[in-house]
Amino acid sequence: MKRRANLFSNILGVNVKDYVLRWVVVMLFALAMPAAVNGQPWQGRVTLAGTVTNAAGEGLLAVVTATYVETKTGKAVRGSNGGEFNVRGIRAGTWELTINAPNYGVEKKVLEVYERSCDRAPAPCNEKIEVVVTSFADLLGQASTDSAARRYSAARESYQKVLLGLPPNHPSYVQLQQAVAMTYSAEGKNAEALDAFDSLLAIWDGGTPPPSPDTPTKIRVEAMISAGKAREYSRMHGYSEALGNRLSAEAVRAIVDLAVNTLLDRGQRNRAVRLLGVAIAGSPNSPLPYYYRGQARWDAEVEKEREDEDWSGAKADFTKFVALETRDTPQRRLAQDLLTKLQGVS
Repeated sequence: MKRRANLFSNILGVNVKDYVLRWVVVMLFALAMPAAVNGQPWQGRVTLAGTVTNAAGEGLLAVVTATYVETKTGKAVRGSNGGEFNVRGIRAGTWELTINAPNYGVEKKVLEVYERSCDRAPAPCNEKIEVVVTSFADLLGQASTDSAARRYSAARESYQKVLLGLPPNHPSYVQLQQAVAMTYSAEGKNAEALDAFDSLLAIWDGGTPPPSPDTPTKIRVEAMISAGKAREYSRMHGYSEALGNRLSAEAVRAIVDLAVNTLLDRGQRNRAVRLLGVAIAGSPNSPLPYYYRGQARWDAEVEKEREDEDWSGAKADFTKFVALETRDTPQRRLAQDLLTKLQGVS
């Protein structure tokens, strides 16, 4: 897990602790204007009251968006500087509250709303809502701790609370999306990881610059691995063949690992050969892709009827591997033995 731990650490290198999100204040104030209520299916006579505070008990200015679950419609209101808010003119039923305060993670609450507040009627009734929000800095610190301890679901929850409070053009947005994707990947939730990776790639394809030039390649490598493990082979090849013509040693190792420990283990020789071809095209002087492609081609020929055999591909790969691998490794000795057997064979 060392490589993943380093990646999480790099993602969390963005310092948001002292960053004042002025855009948040502007955005939240804009959202604070209540929607028109005439004829709305959520309109009623109920008022929900509550407070928004931080861990120290300080009241916070926040926007509270109330959504009537049945129709997915509702209204947004702006609270006071002391953290108090009132959502007026809603009907009884199931509601979701989204609480958004600048520089704090977004909190969501689903609750059943009744006709009367508890100061006017016995239970069931509407009690005053108390919401405690966590700062971005504390959420990211907790996510880092949870990731290091392999509590990926908890880490993802913290990342997502921060993400909900940021616009896509915020400097930290991409890094946090990447962190969310990596938590899914680390848990083996490959389908969810692929969706998260695709969201990231779509952001960059849309013109938003990545954190560094090699970040999209790293994400495609992770997506390729997740797709292979999920048996999404068409997507796997799509990611791999978009990696470009120059691959890092890390990317080559990832391709070899996926080809050998996933595809060949499943008997997917043709897919392994195709994937290893990407590694060879992107790093033609790396020995191991030739060795394992030669091995896959050798095994494929062994299973054929003798009159259909064609050993030229395996022979070419083993020959190239022996030329590139100058150390006396078990793979080199085996490749030399197989080449000796292939002498005089076309």
